[in-house]
Amino acid sequence: MSQSIDFYKNLPTHNRFIDIANPQYFQPVPEDWMVVVTDVVGSTKAIEAGRHKEVNIAGILSIVALMNNYQDIEYPFAFGGDGATFLLPTSSMSQIKDVLAETRHMCQETFGLNLRVGFVSAKEVYAAGHTLQVGRFQSSPYYAQAVLIGSGFDYAEALIKTEPTNAPYLLPSEYQAPQKANYTGLVCPFQNIQNSKEETISLIIKLTSIDTAQQREILNQILQHFDTIFGDKLNYHPLANEIHPKMALSSQTYNMVSIHAQQKGGIKFYLFWLMHKFLHFIIHLSVKLTPKSFVRDADFRKFDGSLKMIMACSTADRLKLERFLAELHQQGLLFYGLHVSDKAIVTCLTEFSTMKGVHFVDGADGGYAFAARSLKKQIAVQHLVNGISPQKITQMGDDNPA
Repeated sequence: MSQSIDFYKNLPTHNRFIDIANPQYFQPVPEDWMVVVTDVVGSTKAIEAGRHKEVNIAGILSIVALMNNYQDIEYPFAFGGDGATFLLPTSSMSQIKDVLAETRHMCQETFGLNLRVGFVSAKEVYAAGHTLQVGRFQSSPYYAQAVLIGSGFDYAEALIKTEPTNAPYLLPSEYQAPQKANYTGLVCPFQNIQNSKEETISLIIKLTSIDTAQQREILNQILQHFDTIFGDKLNYHPLANEIHPKMALSSQTYNMVSIHAQQKGGIKFYLFWLMHKFLHFIIHLSVKLTPKSFVRDADFRKFDGSLKMIMACSTADRLKLERFLAELHQQGLLFYGLHVSDKAIVTCLTEFSTMKGVHFVDGADGGYAFAARSLKKQIAVQHLVNGISPQKITQMGDDNPA
């Protein structure tokens, strides 16, 4: 495989989520690309302390910074609640390190959170016998979402997160960025979104098979059953019933001002940003953020090695879903974690050259982080009961270690 900067941009797109199980839309990641993982260390404890929004923003900052650095290149990424997974060309390693080192510094300075940053080459993943495939799901006219499939993503994540053997894969703590990163485009002014149904659930499903064909077969079965329980996506979309999202002019606004002010420097920029940027954003909302676009451009379901979904549903339908997943779990086909809340949390990106906008969605009061904790506990219990090897658990990774 030779390097192609446009390999992701040139992939065929599909506009049905169920086609994440269709092999015709996927291609192997080039050997001279790499898997990049960022995540907030200790995110579960931070969320338990009421800092869910801060963890979300810290997790999204790396997406914003890299997008601003690569204005003319489309590359795959997936937001996971407290961080993100990227595929990027190895030839850009120096720039990527600079951007992510500055982002790590920003997370520490603004939120007091430690952002872990790690890199694993696709070539190393392939040499270990794993697969990395990527597809493009056109979730809205303005956002092509990456779909990541193959055992290599869990393998790379395990290399990065498993202490003490992860040191060769981490961005060194002493690495200093020579310049500031650019976080333009990140906005998060909304209060948590409450749907008209009884619950907002955060769901993570991890398939036990590392065979790509088997993963697709099981995924197809799961998604078809979702349609049986919940119907059309608007029936379970966590933002579908929010007509006028309310703004939260509190600590979130201060945090965003702080990020932009540190980027530019000085108290004058605080005042400038408050006076001009905030007014501009109000205008932007009134003109461009319609109820339709708020729902249309939401990133509320994805597959990045695990199936992740934020869903609005009744308690009865959630119990039906849990019975179905428990049955597949008993068959040894999957592990799952689920967290129940009554609200969703939204952070937005706007106006990039490769993307017009997307609203990243997580569940409030723990969301993906607590669903991942439940998933990890289920894996541990199964290990004790059925003797699943520690190596198998390592291969399946850990979506959000505490």
